[in-house]
Amino acid sequence: MVSFGVERQSGPLDYGLRTRWLSPRFTQLGMSESQPAPRRSSLARVRLAPAGGGALALNYAVNQDSLHARVQLLSLRYTLDHSRERRISFVALKSLADSASAFHFGVMVSQSLGG
Repeated sequence: MVSFGVERQSGPLDYGLRTRWLSPRFTQLGMSESQPAPRRSSLARVRLAPAGGGALALNYAVNQDSLHARVQLLSLRYTLDHSRERRISFVALKSLADSASAFHFGVMVSQSLGG
């Protein structure tokens, strides 16, 4: 396994790039040999969080393994801090596969349990 990554996480702009290559004989812990780990995985991300609140994030991920076609995903997320304890996120996902053309949308609410 070979892995490489670069990240910056400070200020209003965060970004990162990670990639990982696995040998054909590599078996990921907890996975069976009939379900091999992706041979190559990459993730690129950028996030803008201005001081006024909210954050906009764009992610691109690609996985390639020896048994399946290449899988590419694009996601866009807007997160708004509703209060100190609650955060609301709006997410759009798109598969960049040849046959998939639909977007998938979701809303997530995160609630702090105290502390």
